[in-house]
Amino acid sequence: RPAAEKNDLNQGLQMGCQPFDCNVDSHGSHLCYRPDFVQRHVADKWMKALQTSVPWSQGRVRVFGKDHDEPRLTCYFGEKPYTYSGRTVKPLPWSKVPVLQEIR
Repeated sequence: RPAAEKNDLNQGLQMGCQPFDCNVDSHGSHLCYRPDFVQRHVADKWMKALQTSVPWSQGRVRVFGKDHDEPRLTCYFGEKPYTYSGRTVKPLPWSKVPVLQEIR
Protein backbone atom coordinates (compact mmCIF):
# COMPACT_ATOMS: atom_id res chain seq x y z
CA ARG A 1 0.00 0.00 0.00
CA PRO A 2 1.46 3.45 -0.86
CA ALA A 3 2.64 5.53 2.10
CA ALA A 4 -0.01 8.22 1.49
CA GLU A 5 -2.79 5.64 1.85
CA LYS A 6 -1.26 4.20 5.03
CA ASN A 7 -1.04 7.69 6.52
CA ASP A 8 -4.67 8.44 5.60
CA LEU A 9 -5.89 5.24 7.26
CA ASN A 10 -3.62 5.64 10.31
CA GLN A 11 -4.79 9.22 10.85
CA GLY A 12 -8.41 8.08 10.78
CA LEU A 13 -7.80 5.23 13.21
CA GLN A 14 -5.88 7.48 15.61
CA MET A 15 -8.93 9.69 15.95
CA GLY A 16 -10.53 7.01 18.13
CA CYS A 17 -14.29 7.45 18.43
CA GLN A 18 -14.39 10.53 16.23
CA PRO A 19 -16.06 10.20 12.81
CA PHE A 20 -13.67 9.93 9.87
CA ASP A 21 -13.46 9.09 6.18
CA CYS A 22 -10.35 7.79 4.45
CA ASN A 23 -9.12 5.90 1.41
CA VAL A 24 -7.85 2.44 2.29
CA ASP A 25 -6.05 1.43 -0.90
CA SER A 26 -5.45 2.37 -4.52
CA HIS A 27 -8.35 0.19 -5.71
CA GLY A 28 -11.06 2.57 -4.54
CA SER A 29 -11.72 1.06 -1.12
CA HIS A 30 -13.00 3.64 1.31
CA LEU A 31 -13.56 3.52 5.06
CA CYS A 32 -16.21 5.70 6.66
CA TYR A 33 -16.60 5.51 10.44
CA ARG A 34 -19.59 7.14 12.10
CA PRO A 35 -19.95 6.19 15.79
CA ASP A 36 -23.41 7.77 15.90
CA PHE A 37 -24.65 6.01 12.74
CA VAL A 38 -27.32 4.21 14.73
CA GLN A 39 -28.52 4.20 18.34
CA ARG A 40 -26.89 1.66 20.65
CA HIS A 41 -30.06 -0.39 21.22
CA VAL A 42 -30.55 -0.75 17.44
CA ALA A 43 -26.92 -1.80 16.96
CA ASP A 44 -27.30 -4.39 19.73
CA LYS A 45 -30.47 -5.75 18.07
CA TRP A 46 -28.66 -5.99 14.71
CA MET A 47 -25.67 -7.76 16.28
CA LYS A 48 -27.88 -10.38 17.95
CA ALA A 49 -29.76 -10.95 14.70
CA LEU A 50 -26.53 -11.34 12.74
CA GLN A 51 -25.06 -13.76 15.28
CA THR A 52 -28.11 -16.01 15.12
CA SER A 53 -29.32 -15.72 11.52
CA VAL A 54 -26.14 -15.61 9.42
CA PRO A 55 -24.93 -19.06 8.32
CA TRP A 56 -21.36 -18.62 9.58
CA SER A 57 -18.78 -21.22 8.54
CA GLN A 58 -15.07 -21.85 8.84
CA GLY A 59 -13.51 -22.02 5.42
CA ARG A 60 -10.26 -23.58 4.31
CA VAL A 61 -7.55 -21.82 2.33
CA ARG A 62 -4.44 -23.04 0.54
CA VAL A 63 -1.19 -21.35 1.58
CA PHE A 64 2.13 -22.50 0.11
CA GLY A 65 0.48 -25.69 -1.12
CA LYS A 66 -1.05 -26.68 2.21
CA ASP A 67 -4.70 -26.43 3.24
CA HIS A 68 -5.49 -24.64 6.48
CA ASP A 69 -8.65 -23.78 8.40
CA GLU A 70 -9.30 -20.06 8.39
CA PRO A 71 -8.90 -18.63 11.91
CA ARG A 72 -12.37 -17.08 11.82
CA LEU A 73 -15.97 -17.72 10.91
CA THR A 74 -17.10 -16.04 7.69
CA CYS A 75 -20.11 -15.65 5.47
CA TYR A 76 -20.14 -13.91 2.10
CA PHE A 77 -23.10 -11.99 0.70
CA GLY A 78 -22.91 -10.32 -2.68
CA GLU A 79 -23.53 -10.56 -6.39
CA LYS A 80 -20.34 -12.25 -7.69
CA PRO A 81 -18.09 -15.09 -6.50
CA TYR A 82 -14.94 -14.08 -4.62
CA THR A 83 -11.62 -15.94 -4.93
CA TYR A 84 -8.62 -15.78 -2.61
CA SER A 85 -5.90 -18.21 -1.46
CA GLY A 86 -7.16 -20.92 -3.79
CA ARG A 87 -10.71 -20.71 -2.47
CA THR A 88 -13.71 -19.46 -4.44
CA VAL A 89 -16.64 -18.40 -2.30
CA LYS A 90 -20.10 -18.27 -3.84
CA PRO A 91 -22.15 -15.37 -2.49
CA LEU A 92 -25.40 -15.78 -0.67
CA PRO A 93 -28.23 -13.43 -1.64
CA TRP A 94 -28.69 -10.40 0.61
CA SER A 95 -32.31 -11.48 1.10
CA LYS A 96 -31.23 -14.68 2.93
CA VAL A 97 -30.83 -12.67 6.16
CA PRO A 98 -33.59 -10.06 6.52
CA VAL A 99 -31.70 -7.86 8.99
CA LEU A 100 -29.10 -7.19 6.25
CA GLN A 101 -31.78 -5.36 4.26
CA GLU A 102 -32.44 -3.15 7.29
CA ILE A 103 -28.71 -2.44 7.77
CA ARG A 104 -28.04 -1.81 4.07
